[in-house]
Amino acid sequence: MKAGFMANSGGRATAIQSRLEKLKTVVAELDKTIVDKKAKDFLLRPAANAFSDVEILLLPHGLKATNPAHASMWFEIAEFELRQAEERLKYAQGMVAKYAANLQAIG
Repeated sequence: MKAGFMANSGGRATAIQSRLEKLKTVVAELDKTIVDKKAKDFLLRPAANAFSDVEILLLPHGLKATNPAHASMWFEIAEFELRQAEERLKYAQGMVAKYAANLQAIG
C-alpha cells in the first residue's frame, strides 16, 4: 500500500510540475511581450505568486504527506492554483491580442 501511495503521489507531483513549467513559459513570453510595467505587474504577478505557492508550499507538503488523503488535498490545492493562474494568463493573452504589446494599466 505504501509503495503504491508513494508512486501515485510522485506521478501526480510530476504532472503538476510539468504543467507548472508550461505555464512559466507562458509568463516568460508575456513578460517579454508586454511593454508597460504596471500592466505586467497586474497581469502576470498573480500567476507568478501562484507558481511560488505551488513550488514552495503545496508540492512539498503533498510529497511529504503521511497518507493518501492529505497528499490528495495538497495536490488538489496546487491544481486549483494552477487552474486559476492558467485562466489569468489566458486573459492576459487575450488582452495582448486585443490591445497589442503596448497595453497599459492605468491607476
